[in-house]
Amino acid sequence: MKEQTPIMKLKASYHNRPWGGEFLTHVKKISPLTLKGGRLGEAWEVSLLQDGPSTYGDLPLSQIVNDNQIPYLIKFLDTSEFLSVQVHPDDHYAQKVAHSKGKTECWAVVKAGEGAGIFLGVKQGVTRQNFFHVIEQSADPSSMMNFYPVQMGDFFFVPAGSLHAIGKNITLIEVQQSCGITYRVWDWNRLDSAGKARELHINHAREVVCFSPQKNSTSYFQHKGNIFVGGRVPLAKHRDFLVSSFMLEPGMMLGLDDNDKRFSTITVADGVLQISRQGIDETIGPYESALLPNGFGSVSIKSIQRCFGVIVE
Repeated sequence: MKEQTPIMKLKASYHNRPWGGEFLTHVKKISPLTLKGGRLGEAWEVSLLQDGPSTYGDLPLSQIVNDNQIPYLIKFLDTSEFLSVQVHPDDHYAQKVAHSKGKTECWAVVKAGEGAGIFLGVKQGVTRQNFFHVIEQSADPSSMMNFYPVQMGDFFFVPAGSLHAIGKNITLIEVQQSCGITYRVWDWNRLDSAGKARELHINHAREVVCFSPQKNSTSYFQHKGNIFVGGRVPLAKHRDFLVSSFMLEPGMMLGLDDNDKRFSTITVADGVLQISRQGIDETIGPYESALLPNGFGSVSIKSIQRCFGVIVE
């Protein structure tokens, strides 16, 4: 088994999606043969999940560390179409039905086309009964949901139980609990090349979607704009992750203390930086991530080219 080192530059696992775009394929320099004709929707930068572990050297990350050391998952998403209207369970429900933790997540938008936006939460007055009545009629429920136009630098915190659908022409960094459970309730009548629709999970979704006004407000989703403004900006705090954004001009330095509970990660969306720790230097470029195991002391980060991204602890 490969030993942990002060800095671990990871290789993502790649996942085709019917809504995937072309941007990640381009920036990751992935051969179309690797995608087997599909569209790349997700690059799982830091993942221990069995259906898509990231790798260090030749080994899956799950063979090197455990989920106490990395209780989160970090991915890039790139879209050419809307994702399904979906929801994720909380810890209690996920444990009950799947012996898993739940899935609270958050998004940092790094690229957005003109008119791009997301559906997040239901409008005031929408009830469980009338929402799922629409779903049972195989009708489009998006008019019952809040729509947020987005641009680069927007941030949303998405607690478990929140209905959502990320829109088309968006690239974002998603930080989430290490869980793969998604309950789809509407998929825009989308069919695959064989004329088959994706599975929906309406019964599970009915039990976990939150409809209270307090849990469908902009403040509940901790919406922030212009998060890549310079230096480091705290964004979200959860039991399984702390997320902050950063933007560094060339030559700027940033220090990062050792985390005594879990590993930290630096994910770069654009630009180049150099990470130094215990006499080891590693260069991280656009759409790359470096894992920082705890117990090796503080980290020094220097911008080589103007760069921005997120830090997860």
